[in-house]
Amino acid sequence: MQKRQLARMLAALAAAAAAFFVPAAALHWNLLVCMALGIGIYLAVWLLTSPAPGSREAYLDARGDAADLAAMLEEAAHDLHEVRLSAQRIRDRQMQQEALHLAATGEKILAYLREHPQKIMPARRFLTYFIDTTGKIVRQYVKFQQSGLETQQVLAFQEKARALLPKLDDAFDRQFAHLMEDERFDVEADMTVIENMLQSEGL
Repeated sequence: MQKRQLARMLAALAAAAAAFFVPAAALHWNLLVCMALGIGIYLAVWLLTSPAPGSREAYLDARGDAADLAAMLEEAAHDLHEVRLSAQRIRDRQMQQEALHLAATGEKILAYLREHPQKIMPARRFLTYFIDTTGKIVRQYVKFQQSGLETQQVLAFQEKARALLPKLDDAFDRQFAHLMEDERFDVEADMTVIENMLQSEGL
């Protein structure tokens, strides 16, 4: 049972117990009446604390893999934190700014996905591959930079990393825009409706 559902059940049981025992022990009400009151309070608390249909909580409650989704986000957050830390050690100013922008965009994406968990699975490849691989590239670049090695292979890797980062930067931006596309369509539809209403009202 998920923690959220367990908390709801415990809250409902506590309220039901109070509704049963207080009238029964202190007021000496009929036991059947107290039982009915307790059951009614339990159902009321359970229903009042249930998440609204279509809400973030309702979506997570309906899934059996909510913990896996949370773990996926946490792993991606860890990778982005590593990107940010590594970026601060990059000497190439342009590459440093691109890596920091990557981290910032990735963090915005994670914040968005936490509020819209239904979009986590469509973004799974981005979370589990692109962010992880970006972290590996940036960390390795910093390791070579710190080592002072200037072999042909090391220089070729660094050059390739510098060329790849702007492309990854653009990919992160496009991923964020793609996730928010449905909202843009919804708002544009509302804008069209309100424009037509204004015209019909002569405003």
